[in-house]
Amino acid sequence: MAKKTINQFSHSDLRLLNIFKVVVENNGVTPAQDVLGKNKATISIALSDLETRFGFSLCQRGRGGFKLTPEGEVIYRAYLALHEGIDNFTNVINSIDETTRGELRIYIDDNFINHQEMLVTHTLQKVSQKFPNINLYLTMGSSQAAKEKLSHDEVDIAVMQRTTPDAGLTYLDLYKEKEYLYASSNHTIFRRSYLDISKTDILQLPTIQSNYSNGVEWSRYNTKATTDDKEATAFLILTDEFTGYLPSFYAKQWLDSGRMKALRPQDFNNHIDYCVVMKTTRCNELLIKTWLDCFDDILREKGYVTNFEALR
Repeated sequence: MAKKTINQFSHSDLRLLNIFKVVVENNGVTPAQDVLGKNKATISIALSDLETRFGFSLCQRGRGGFKLTPEGEVIYRAYLALHEGIDNFTNVINSIDETTRGELRIYIDDNFINHQEMLVTHTLQKVSQKFPNINLYLTMGSSQAAKEKLSHDEVDIAVMQRTTPDAGLTYLDLYKEKEYLYASSNHTIFRRSYLDISKTDILQLPTIQSNYSNGVEWSRYNTKATTDDKEATAFLILTDEFTGYLPSFYAKQWLDSGRMKALRPQDFNNHIDYCVVMKTTRCNELLIKTWLDCFDDILREKGYVTNFEALR
């Protein structure tokens, strides 16, 4: 295939490049079908058209699996830079306009709505009232998924549990949330008096290893189940077969109804650090700064101390 000289790009070229990007990020044509909403034949034709346009092969695809060619790797990296440049240009245009506008994509850690002070909810309210021309896009999931979406510019900002920091992301600490070890009301240990329960007794009980509970020495426990999120932990605790760690704000509904209790809370406790995260190269974008300003106002109203000033 003879290499061609490209003098001018069209909207059609960008459309084909975006299809190529999705195929690469999903490691093949078949996995990309659902993401693109296109059938295999249509995607294959788009890739072939792009290769014809450039005059070289972008990827190997077929029974042998999917693999980028060296030229395809270069094109993919170049398109990522172009895609980011277009986003940055859009944000510059928005910042020139005296009315803040655009789409703000926010990722929120699972179960955050259960926080009794509704910090994120009040921030969303403030942004909506103060900046009616901002369109909010909200999605939820795990902290690990949040970091991946931030790195790929699929979301603009995340409110999440702090995990191992990733290069290229900026973390602003929010607060620490206490978590305790809980048992359900029908668990065999629930009716025993506080003085009758020893630390050894508790450590011998079947326990849920919750991967969000950083800092817990799981080797001390009799772990019999594993979870990645708080809802799954609550499900297992309520089977009456396991003990498990939950943040105090999340467990409150079952504590108030008598469905759970904390076991020796002075001995079995931990804390979860929550933070706001964004891509380092995007910290000064207008929409992100607008969100941070509103969030900072809400946090200060509630008596929290923030380090948001570091970005100003």
